[in-house]
Amino acid sequence: TNSLIDLYCGLKPRDWNAHFRKLVDDEAATKRAALAARDKARDPTAGPSLALAAYAGKYAHPAYGTATVAHAEDKLVVSWSGFTCPLEHFERDRFRVGAGLFEDELAAFAVKDGKATGVTLSGIEFQR
Repeated sequence: TNSLIDLYCGLKPRDWNAHFRKLVDDEAATKRAALAARDKARDPTAGPSLALAAYAGKYAHPAYGTATVAHAEDKLVVSWSGFTCPLEHFERDRFRVGAGLFEDELAAFAVKDGKATGVTLSGIEFQR
């Protein structure tokens, strides 16, 4: 489409495929660098403040519905809006999404008085 517009406007032809490929590659490199910096700053000795089973349950958001965190075989899995993603402990009460649309994002649990009261996933705060 961009090439047709260039042609119609009498502009010099441009390799639009190379232009957009570079944009995608630059974005991927920026993401890799940000993840590497995040992982480097991580304290691998900082374990979760609760037993994994204590994070399990239903967390709700008025606009986005319910996210369900399940615990089985010493692992956590979050299900929300048709997505099911494994959670891997990252640091303290934060867990890395191990696969799927939200891969490499962190799910951060809010803990108060020894109980998980909420979880933030992809910038959305779900509450119990």
